[in-house]
Amino acid sequence: MEQQQVTVPIALGPGHDSPVVYRYFDQEQFADVLCERGVLRLSSLERCRVIEDAKRRDVGEATHLHHLAEERVDSAAKQARLAAFGFGAQPGDVFENCVVFRRIPDALLVCTATRFSAALQTKFGKFCVEISRPALALEYLVQGTMPNIPVKQAGCALVRYGERTSSGVFAQYPIGFMKPVIFEDEEEFRFMLVPKSLPLPPHPHDIAHPGLPTLCRRVA
Repeated sequence: MEQQQVTVPIALGPGHDSPVVYRYFDQEQFADVLCERGVLRLSSLERCRVIEDAKRRDVGEATHLHHLAEERVDSAAKQARLAAFGFGAQPGDVFENCVVFRRIPDALLVCTATRFSAALQTKFGKFCVEISRPALALEYLVQGTMPNIPVKQAGCALVRYGERTSSGVFAQYPIGFMKPVIFEDEEEFRFMLVPKSLPLPPHPHDIAHPGLPTLCRRVA
């Protein structure tokens, strides 16, 4: 069946131009169908928040806290930056000790790593597929998802490890691509697809695209 061309806003973050990323599997059948037929099972933010494995569970997935100690809206540029953080600002407004907490309710995920290693095999599964050209892979993921779950925006980037907080009027790292430092050994590169509507259909979320096998190679 011919794959429908779709257009949605796509954000390419740090690492999108990496030559390859690695997807680990605990069952060989999932690695095989990805390489042979372009079929991939997607996870979700909510599943990552409630996963049974406590060492991999991240209840704060896709949350962010932004603080303004004191800020006056004295330019259009500052007004736009504050709006991006969730502050409804007008010229002349003054913010004092204000906090905005944001949370993406749910989104589809493909979690990969930036390297192939025995340690990551032990943590995520001994079967592994190397995926080239991550930015193109994201396009294929969006196209493969759209027939069943319409997507309103998508992105891919290296995950940054640190606090999910920011302050002032300077840009923060994108929500959904930040994790605590306890996870930094995962060296994650993430694909995220935000659906047009929620809740997501019941898991599993299996998608397919004929272009994915051209980017994939079994390495374990």
